[in-house]
Amino acid sequence: MRVPRWRETALWWPARQALVVAEVLAANPMHTGGKESVGMHLFLRPWPPQSLRGYRPEHLLLGHGHGVHGPEASTGLETAYARARRDLPWVLKGLPGSVWK
Repeated sequence: MRVPRWRETALWWPARQALVVAEVLAANPMHTGGKESVGMHLFLRPWPPQSLRGYRPEHLLLGHGHGVHGPEASTGLETAYARARRDLPWVLKGLPGSVWK
């Protein structure tokens, strides 16, 4: 599937219930703000692309940070969307420290 307004294609592998995402979502402090296991890219937080919503992965494989497996994969995906706008100030505040780690 394509992510609108963003030059990225995510892969949904139904046989393995795996979602592979390169940039939109990640598990590093720069994306998560250190609060959650999965976070949204800084530039997409104000208007999160809806194309990944609704997937219930058992495996969430990310371009940045460790993959998330089991029930935590679906929870991480939904939490990243639910907190995208709300956590934006927190992520911005922690940005300098997360870039130079």
